[in-house]
Amino acid sequence: MDSVSIIDLVKKEDQRGWHVEIFRGDQAKLCSQGLLYLTTVKPGVSKANHYHEQKTEYFFIIKGHCLLTLTNVLTQESETLHLSENDTQIIVVPPYIAHRFVNISKEDVYILGFFDKCDSLTETDTFNV
Repeated sequence: MDSVSIIDLVKKEDQRGWHVEIFRGDQAKLCSQGLLYLTTVKPGVSKANHYHEQKTEYFFIIKGHCLLTLTNVLTQESETLHLSENDTQIIVVPPYIAHRFVNISKEDVYILGFFDKCDSLTETDTFNV
């Protein structure tokens, strides 16, 4: 059908898990901004450990159990949350809050995430801690 689009996605995988961007606001025929993605974290592994200066990021745990450490990079205030598939919460992480996931499960953790803005193709808004 002419009105139906099929968009091929790119799955990036390494020893920590995998990551696929589902909806990007800069792709044709999708929303005007934002990025929805699904990522995994392997058992015993840490992933992310970065912050953003411009973007707010939203997280929902689909499967597994993990620790999420949040650190304000301006004040160094920090806290760690235990998150699991049993939670019905979205964690909203504003700019300048570093976030790091550690999988404490014996299986992969599946995280659905959303950015309110996309990175430009030439510059990133992701800064490692």
